[in-house]
Amino acid sequence: MPTISVVINTLNEEKNLPRAVASVKSFADEVVVIDMKSTDKTAEVAKSLGAKVFTHKKTGYVEPARNFAVSKTINPWVFILDADEEIPQSLALQIQKILKNPKADYYR
Repeated sequence: MPTISVVINTLNEEKNLPRAVASVKSFADEVVVIDMKSTDKTAEVAKSLGAKVFTHKKTGYVEPARNFAVSKTINPWVFILDADEEIPQSLALQIQKILKNPKADYYR
């Protein structure tokens, strides 16, 4: 079965991050958090949740950090999640099903 990485970009998301990471644990083989120099404990929280944590300079928009995050993943599939989002269980199950037998090069 193909493997999947989840990418989460953060800036002061210590309160939201545990919920976001918990929602992907059932299907993610890797969680990569790119922290944009948070002033709270976001990076420490991410590490405690088992995420790989990298730092990226704060930019006016997320795309440079998101591209950097994708470059840090090791799996052929990448799921991008905002730190204030969570994946419903129904979507997590659908992702697991797709990973068993992917029929496309990407999903949106």
